[in-house]
This record gives sequence, structure tokens and C-alpha cells, in this order.
Amino acid sequence: MVSLSYGWWLQLSARPADKSSSASKLILIDIGGAVKQPGIYHLKQGQRVIDAITAAGGLDDKADLYWLDAVLNKAKYLVDGEKIYIPFETNTSRWARSKVSLNYASLGQLDSLPSIGKKTAEKIINNRPYAKLEEVVYKGVINQATWIKI
Repeated sequence: MVSLSYGWWLQLSARPADKSSSASKLILIDIGGAVKQPGIYHLKQGQRVIDAITAAGGLDDKADLYWLDAVLNKAKYLVDGEKIYIPFETNTSRWARSKVSLNYASLGQLDSLPSIGKKTAEKIINNRPYAKLEEVVYKGVINQATWIKI
């Protein structure tokens, strides 16, 4: 009888843990910034960053979508106590994405730069190539004041 009970106990202790109990464990997440409902949320262990964004009502219309695609790993598993911040798009971040190459930009792309008109854009193109950005000033294509504005 003792060996039967001991055998039954060994069989129970050798079983893998019930995964459903660990999957239902709740974790606390703090999400803020450019989401519709920033705050603290209880989510299930094993959920991902995209689930936290969904729980917060989704993205705000002013979320920096470039940052989301370039930096945020939406498939990352969440950990208890994690802080997620979704930045808002600013004019600065929009401008930083629209950098143009002095050596390869079209007339229209150069013309879109602050303080650069069509004539200056043509001068930039006619004085290519540039080994350094500063050469556009050294070659007399633009003056120092315009360089500072750009």
C-alpha cells in the first residue's frame, strides 16, 4: 500500500506545471504619451507591447509613426512594472526624417529646405560634389547666415 501511494505521488510530481495558471497571472503596465487613454493597465503575463497599445485605446492621431516603425518593438513581451512611452510627432521629428543629400537631392528637394529657393538649389547642384556639408559655404554657394538657418 505504501509503495502504491509513493508511486502515485511520484507520478503527480513528474507532471509538467499547468501552463494556464502562469498565463493568467496579471502584470501591471504603465503606458503613456501618444495613446488615446494613457494610464496603468492590468494585462496578462505573456502579452506584448501591441496588446498594451490596444488596451490604451490605440494610438493618438499625433503619434510619431516613424518612431513606432523604426524604434518600438511591438512584438516584445511585456514585463511586470514596465513603462511604455509613445512619443508625439513634432515638427522637429518630421524635419529630421526629411533630410536631403546635397550631392544627390533633386532641385525640388533642395528647394524645400528652409531659406533655399530655386536659384540657390540650382547653385548647389552646379557646385557638386561636396565632400563635407560645410563645403556648400566654403564654395560660396550659400552664406553663413543661410547655413545656420538650415
